[in-house]
Amino acid sequence: MPADSAYSVPHANVIATTDSRGLPGWTLPFNRVRWPGTLNSTGLLHCEVNILVPVRQNVGLALKIGKITHRVIVSGRANGTVVANFSGYEFTKPGTYRFILRGFKNWVTALEV
Repeated sequence: MPADSAYSVPHANVIATTDSRGLPGWTLPFNRVRWPGTLNSTGLLHCEVNILVPVRQNVGLALKIGKITHRVIVSGRANGTVVANFSGYEFTKPGTYRFILRGFKNWVTALEV
């Protein structure tokens, strides 16, 4: 799902979405990023989030889809963008789901989804 379909909560105007830069300025972990999503089939879902993390900094992210939450910790690299891999979301019925991304350890300055 492209970043420009996302919105932030609890304050909708805190994070601006862009096609080219994702979600720049997402710096407060209590702000969550949500996407609406429709899954047309059943099965195992794997999600990835590309994120800019400062070098030698660890950042924790949690992705909730429906009632399932997975957490990962990613470490910053010299080239900037790292991939947070979320896998293991098993869906038994198609439908519309809410995708919610939040931080839980340290924080970053921009998110690219």
